[in-house]
Amino acid sequence: MIRFWRLAYSRTPPILDATGSVKAGSVAELIQVPIGGIHQTLLIRGHDCRRPVLLFLHGGPGGSAMPLYHLFANRLEEHFVVVLWDQRGAGKSYSPDIPAQSMTTAQLVQDCQDVARYLIDRFGCDRVLLVGHSWGTELGVLTLQQAPQLFSGYVGVSQVVSKQRAEAISMNFALEAARRAGDRKAEERLAHMEPPGYGGSVEDLLEQRRQVSRFGGTFFDPADDKRLFRKVFESHEYSLGDLRRLKEGSNWSLRTMWQDRLDLDMTRDVPELTVPVLFLQGRADRVTPGELVQEYLDALHAPRKRMVWFERSGHCPLFEEPDRFQQVLIDAYANESSAH
Repeated sequence: MIRFWRLAYSRTPPILDATGSVKAGSVAELIQVPIGGIHQTLLIRGHDCRRPVLLFLHGGPGGSAMPLYHLFANRLEEHFVVVLWDQRGAGKSYSPDIPAQSMTTAQLVQDCQDVARYLIDRFGCDRVLLVGHSWGTELGVLTLQQAPQLFSGYVGVSQVVSKQRAEAISMNFALEAARRAGDRKAEERLAHMEPPGYGGSVEDLLEQRRQVSRFGGTFFDPADDKRLFRKVFESHEYSLGDLRRLKEGSNWSLRTMWQDRLDLDMTRDVPELTVPVLFLQGRADRVTPGELVQEYLDALHAPRKRMVWFERSGHCPLFEEPDRFQQVLIDAYANESSAH
């Protein structure tokens, strides 16, 4: 009955103190905010509203992380005001009424700035800590380039550097893995594809992603794929209807946005950031390969910069090693002033 209730309705539970009462000064909200001409959904949780505000940008495009919040952010909310934003076209922010022409990187960069301004006004802070994963790192870096004054620091988890080079590396990884495994069918399918980063279809991209995952380039432990799928059904914040919207929005977002800025190269296009930078990278990641992230880190001009490797992770350190992921962020940023 409890599980049915969770799947039928979405809510975020209050944060309680030792007596079972709502903790004074805490925030636990699942709200819609008008951003960029449409309503977009924010999950906001924190034990103390005076703590630094952390805005998380999910991957995809369209890949909401909200159903997995309690896996990778349950401890963060003790040290930050954690904000998960379902971006335009993703999850709770998906609607078939969203104009397809608004699904551009430029529009989402503007949306991200608007969300940050909303949070600064709402919580009376000067700046926000920005954390992105995969596609969210592309969105994050481009937003930082345009509006650095809104942010205190940047964390890129599985940082996008060059789409074209990354897709070529992914393709070669899958091809070589198929050959080693003696999988002629997979090898032939991959060999006849145009690399997705060079104009290949979304169908080719999805097939390549399936093969990369199958051969261990997405998760360090291939069993994590099914484990995470099961975890989404434990979410308070996502109902079955929301999960359907997540699937529809993810498919639609990818198809409307994949060709946008295919030639992006961070080393060339964003050679400097004016906030401290931290990259978190899975050693087994063949989707956003670590060697490209290391190249970008070495070339990047920033006040401070460093990389932390996750040896037992692929493309998703926040889900594969959630305890370590959270501890790294707590150690690096929890004691910084949010200048309320």
